[in-house]
Amino acid sequence: MLWAADLLQPLWRAAMEAVLDAKVLHLDGVAWPVLDDSKAGRLRLGSLWGHAGDEQTAFYLYTSMGPREGEVGPKDLLARSTGHVMVENPSHFKHWWGDPQPRDLTVCGCNLRAYRHFLKARESGSLRSAVPLPAFESLYAVEKEMLACTPEIRRARRQVASKPTYDSLVRWCRQNQPDELPTSPLGQAFSHVLENETELRRFLDDGLIPIDNSIFERLHARLELARGASLLVRSEADGQRAAVALTVWSSCLMAEVDPSDYLRDVLPLLSHGVPPAHVAGLLPARWRASS
Repeated sequence: MLWAADLLQPLWRAAMEAVLDAKVLHLDGVAWPVLDDSKAGRLRLGSLWGHAGDEQTAFYLYTSMGPREGEVGPKDLLARSTGHVMVENPSHFKHWWGDPQPRDLTVCGCNLRAYRHFLKARESGSLRSAVPLPAFESLYAVEKEMLACTPEIRRARRQVASKPTYDSLVRWCRQNQPDELPTSPLGQAFSHVLENETELRRFLDDGLIPIDNSIFERLHARLELARGASLLVRSEADGQRAAVALTVWSSCLMAEVDPSDYLRDVLPLLSHGVPPAHVAGLLPARWRASS
């Protein structure tokens, strides 16, 4: 898809606007290898920042290691967002962002990350770390029951079925944290939950907010295949092309659209020119709805 990236630029820009207008914006970054021709073909790393808006549209942004002057990065984009942003680790995000944080941006935490902290502690041999695991399993069982529910129903159900469970989980963490070394796996699990409690609990009070950032589990599994197969880039320009290609590819996956069928229809339209006001209508989710 790299060969078509220049033609797909209008869709990339439309995807950016779509995710910035989303009520919930998911954010995750991955390192991406770039061949450094100035150093005899040695690899150096850039970053691909994945954004997903309302679980309908994906947008990838490439940045070089050590931002170049004038380069647009994820902070520049988030400064334009006024919704909720779902991140893996809110405390790291706030440290990374610095002050002042965008006034209209509400940070949400990923409960899958919290769950995995306790799983890691259990695998290390900590018997106590098994205690909170059923609480997380109960939370996810409630979410599975509500996949087709409206946000209003989801919020009401969470208040009744999930909030008491979460209250008990946090209370148990507070009670047991003093007895655990902060550097131990269980100590780190305690710290993650208690330092990010406000952000981790946001899903309980708003049915639009997902319980976690797992959408990137699906997208990045495919992204890893792409990185190993054909998207090793050889320049910063190629990094941008990879971001464009992955934006379209991932948006197709989220919309359950076959990328080949989509490109077969959309590329001829783009090659003849599409009015800027009509490009957003060609994003995979809207394309599927109109097909």
